[in-house]
Amino acid sequence: MFWDMMSLRPETTHQVAFHFSDRGIPNGYRHMNGYGSHTYKLVNDKDEANWVKFHWKVDQGIENMDPKKALQLAGALF
Repeated sequence: MFWDMMSLRPETTHQVAFHFSDRGIPNGYRHMNGYGSHTYKLVNDKDEANWVKFHWKVDQGIENMDPKKALQLAGALF
């Protein structure tokens, strides 16, 4: 049932592909993009509505953490 939901909806298929990719662990919020999951209705002073989604792109570039550092931060012993 879980994989039916993941494979039959394009948006969830994209999310699963993203999670199981080899992109690595982001090295903090400064080095990762942000994608809002909700759509918002913004109304201006003329009572005109616009539907928007927010996406944040980092200027510093994507940076992933070294796997050894990630294990250390997770509390694993070498």
